[in-house]
Amino acid sequence: SVYGDLFDMEQLARDLTFYRAASDGDFAANPLLLHKDFVNYRLGEQLPELDRLLRLSLTIPLTSVSCERSFSVLRLVKSRLRTKMGNKRLSNLALISVNRDIASRLDLSKLVDRFVSIKSRQAEFIYR
Repeated sequence: SVYGDLFDMEQLARDLTFYRAASDGDFAANPLLLHKDFVNYRLGEQLPELDRLLRLSLTIPLTSVSCERSFSVLRLVKSRLRTKMGNKRLSNLALISVNRDIASRLDLSKLVDRFVSIKSRQAEFIYR
C-alpha cells in the first residue's frame, strides 16, 4: 500500500479492534469526531498507530480544488503584473486572492493604521 511503510499495520489493526470494543458500538465514522475523542480522552498514547492515521487523514486534502484554484489565481496575478514584483509580494497577493472571503471581512482602516504604526513611513519635507 502507499502508506504501508508509515504504519505498523499489526499495531494499527490492534488499535482499531480495541477502539471498536471500547466504544461500545458507538464508533465514530467521521475522522474529525474520532480525533476529538482522541484529544478529549488522551487516547493517542494508548493507540499510537490509530492516532497517526487520524492525523494523516485530517491533513490530506480530499480534492485538489484548492491547489488548482491557487495556481489559477497565481497565473492571473502574474500575468497582470508580470515581473514588476518580487516573489514574496506575488505570494502574499495570491494568498489574499485565494482567501478573498476572509480578506473581504477585514477592516481596512484598522489594517492601514496598524501598518503605519509598525512602519514609520513619513516623508520629511524641508521648507526654505
